[in-house]
Amino acid sequence: MSRRDQALDFLRMNGPSLPSALAKHLGSSIIIASAVLSELAAHDLVKISKLKIGGSPVYYLNGQEPMLEKLFYPRLNEKDKKTYDLLKSKKLLKNDELDPLTRVSLRNLGDFAIPITVDANGEKVLFWKWFLLSDSELKELLDNYFNPKPVIKNEQSKTSKEECLSKTDDSGIKHDHVIGKNKVPVQKKFVEFSNLNKNSSSKKNVEDFSSESELLKSAISFLKSNNCTVTSIKKVSKREFHLFVEYASPIGVFKLLCVVWDKKRFSDSDLSKVFVEAYLKKLQPVLITKGELTKKAKVLNSSFNVVVKVL
Repeated sequence: MSRRDQALDFLRMNGPSLPSALAKHLGSSIIIASAVLSELAAHDLVKISKLKIGGSPVYYLNGQEPMLEKLFYPRLNEKDKKTYDLLKSKKLLKNDELDPLTRVSLRNLGDFAIPITVDANGEKVLFWKWFLLSDSELKELLDNYFNPKPVIKNEQSKTSKEECLSKTDDSGIKHDHVIGKNKVPVQKKFVEFSNLNKNSSSKKNVEDFSSESELLKSAISFLKSNNCTVTSIKKVSKREFHLFVEYASPIGVFKLLCVVWDKKRFSDSDLSKVFVEAYLKKLQPVLITKGELTKKAKVLNSSFNVVVKVL
């Protein structure tokens, strides 16, 4: 049985786990166990938690999300626990109705608090949803929020209500609710939501960057010579480019985020940026540069497993 299959079986039996636990099971080093888990994550076979234990995330299978509660909740500080309990109870929270401390706390609860943006008649509204909330429940909560049903205080006969519900005004707008004698037209708002973390920046074709930088040219040439296809490029700055790459390996196609960064030295924070960018997009991180990693960055990379290629 391959290490990949052993790792998957281990997660099925044990639930969300640290690389160190898998390393002990495999009888190997943490570096090898982390590499196996990173490869599985790059193929969307396992997920990686945003919260960490001892500086390391946990890895888990799709469907094991509820297990994260038992694992992380006891480790939260008191404020985050209160925010956690609030979100679990309400299921959906509007960002601008919360105090600043709660907003910060929600951002700390990355595995449990999912940010979404709602487009309501052209207005962008930020909400936080409970991570186990289904799409149907979310749509119902959003509909209730943007289209609340008014309370009818004055009693009316069934015939009178039915007549009011069917009336329309001169503009052709149907009146859905009537309070007393005053007709209140309610137009259902068009609401669509999307993940906050999605980057709206457009990605240009590879040809559009042919004359951007020598390092970029060298990187594209290197990738092509190693069975990699650059599908698109995003320019971050004059010295930094994000290449979305597909690598055709003997065991299948890997999707990579290759960060081409013309910089002499890379700190641990620089390396973290590369890792996070790839992690959010569920891609294997690769750094292509002319520079070198600092000692702290090299130590950190033993956990991140960012592939570094110096040209």
